[in-house]
Amino acid sequence: QAFLWHQIRCIVAVLFLIAQGKEEPEILDDLLNVEKCPRKPQYSMASELPLCLFDCDFGDDLEWVYEADWHEDNIRHLQYMWAQHTVRATMLKKMLEELDQAKVE
Repeated sequence: QAFLWHQIRCIVAVLFLIAQGKEEPEILDDLLNVEKCPRKPQYSMASELPLCLFDCDFGDDLEWVYEADWHEDNIRHLQYMWAQHTVRATMLKKMLEELDQAKVE
């Protein structure tokens, strides 16, 4: 089930390397050539965080209808996730602030 997800992360990782100037754009042709590259290339996968689709526009003609229980469960779950990430982000911010103030020799 995760094949496509991992495939996209691998492709994006190579695209990031090209954008950073660490690979040449021609590497894509080489990687897609089975004769030149018969095995999976050894690149790290890109982070999954910015690769999540969370918003789409279907125009004004489509009206979504949600079941009440499902809708409430989703709201609760997203609020829980938001609270967890907010706590983590606050902790990380505090750690960075303290590191900025630390005496370094």
